[in-house]
Amino acid sequence: MTRIRKHGFKSKRYLKVSESQHARWTKTSTYSNDHNYFSIPNISNATREEEVSNEGKQTRSSEDWREGRRIVELDVLATGLRACLKCGLPLQLGHTIDIQTYGLGCLLKVQCFNTICMHVNSVPTGKRHDRVWDVNSKLATALVHSGLGERQANSFLSELNIPAFSYKLVSARLKEVGNVVEEVAKESTNEALEKELAAVEQKKGKLVVAVDAGWQKRGSGRAYDSKSGHCSMIGPETGKIINYSVRSKECRVCSRAESRNESPRKHACYRNWEGSSKGMEADMVIEMVKDVQSKGCTVAALVGDEDSTTIGRVRANISNSIEKISDRNHLKKILGNSLYSLKKNHPVLTVKIIKYLQSCFNYIIAQGEGNPEQIAKDLNALSKHPFGDHQCCSSRWCKFLSNPKSVFKSFPQGKPLSGASLQKSLESVFEGYAKNSLKLSTVGSTQANESFNRMVSAKAPKHVHYSSSGNLNYRVAASVAQKNTGHRYLVNVNKKLGLSPGYHTQRLARLRDYQRSKQRALATTRAFKRKRLKEKRKKQTLAKKAFKRKRLEKKAKMHQKLASAEVREGVSYQTGCSLDAAISDDIQSIPAPVITPEYLPLEPKDLE
Repeated sequence: MTRIRKHGFKSKRYLKVSESQHARWTKTSTYSNDHNYFSIPNISNATREEEVSNEGKQTRSSEDWREGRRIVELDVLATGLRACLKCGLPLQLGHTIDIQTYGLGCLLKVQCFNTICMHVNSVPTGKRHDRVWDVNSKLATALVHSGLGERQANSFLSELNIPAFSYKLVSARLKEVGNVVEEVAKESTNEALEKELAAVEQKKGKLVVAVDAGWQKRGSGRAYDSKSGHCSMIGPETGKIINYSVRSKECRVCSRAESRNESPRKHACYRNWEGSSKGMEADMVIEMVKDVQSKGCTVAALVGDEDSTTIGRVRANISNSIEKISDRNHLKKILGNSLYSLKKNHPVLTVKIIKYLQSCFNYIIAQGEGNPEQIAKDLNALSKHPFGDHQCCSSRWCKFLSNPKSVFKSFPQGKPLSGASLQKSLESVFEGYAKNSLKLSTVGSTQANESFNRMVSAKAPKHVHYSSSGNLNYRVAASVAQKNTGHRYLVNVNKKLGLSPGYHTQRLARLRDYQRSKQRALATTRAFKRKRLKEKRKKQTLAKKAFKRKRLEKKAKMHQKLASAEVREGVSYQTGCSLDAAISDDIQSIPAPVITPEYLPLEPKDLE
């Protein structure tokens, strides 16, 4: 017996067999000359690091499997290398002679080292369902979930030196995955609707839903010509999406057939709108309300912004009894636009003063919920409050009634505003809101819808065109499922596809959902809101100080450069300087210094 370091005791016969096998694979023999179909891999210079092919190489050799990196399931690979299918002897990865790539999956052609067998085994590097590789199906799910496209994903993989996949492959897998994602999203909306109805019945109230649309192209203010749009319906009690809809004006297959004057081939067409982009929202809301009512639920009111005629079209097509509830944030925005328009004629209305008036408006709306008379009274008082007239103010929001010596922190020098024309303009603005006090007494919020629109823009960026195929629908459905059930919707998608849920997929999904729930719990606390407002004001103050310091430094450098040039040049321009008889014709300039002196302004604290 012989002692082998790190390998224990092994027989001499075992050592002889090992040496002969090693020689057979590392040295050229007559066996390879007789059988020219078999190429012996050259592993004499192989190292653990990745080999780089020579530049200008035209043909692919049998060692291409050594180039680049691969995505491999170690368990599947180890099982495939366990034994040769013909003789039953273990296989070695180093005996691979070829590789066949299928997207991110691949088959390794591993030849048996038994000289009698020499069977070439096809060893997979991952699992498959039917003839489809699991890793390719999960790739399509990852593209939808992360918001990447085929080009971005290939750029990412190529930098990692992983072979790129074709658009045809990912398009087929997207169709397979997309239908399942839409099914998961529909199940989540049905479950959310049941929970919303249960919460409404428990409070013995009516079903009130918030609706808001989003488009895949930013509106310029003049033109709203997006090719597609989406709309969500959210229940305020649960904060989850109970229905959604998508509109698209373009289909790639149909457009190509129309350009050739041909009839389009049979395909899944997602083009469902021929009107203007502005008319999408009303049509989607009507469809969602009808769909909810077809399930036995009656929508009593809609919460929405004031930017469309959706409620009028809903009442004309469904029922006149449906109420309209305004959105709190959009009302504040409309008030801000009115005040900014007054700023042109009244420069004293600074941004700080306008934000102060908006905050007071929010306080009045929040405190007067369900009391339109109180809101009308407080809004009329708000037009006089900034000018120091507090006779009509309420102690609920005006601190001057309890402490007359208080100052306006947001006003210049803490003093009230002045000017009869400005006061008259503000009175006309707030008088219009006071007349609609009944509508202001019952307001809602579409903030959850705006959050969903941001989620959709992350999965379907506005600068990328996805609406000419089903890709947009898949990404909107993924956003719906994530909004309702969290990141664990990916696990549900994998299970419906017949794929493994994935240990790391589940682990990261649980982590992301926990982080989100923790963030939501902190964001609703009073301390967090005060801290956020304080940090926002601090950042604004630091930004102003940095801008002022930069402007002073720039001005100081300019004066330093000008003064230095005037000293070197002498008198070059001065009143009546040409009449001075002492001026000589021989005028010379002092050359510039090699090292430019630095001149910086002194801060007030440096002078103490």
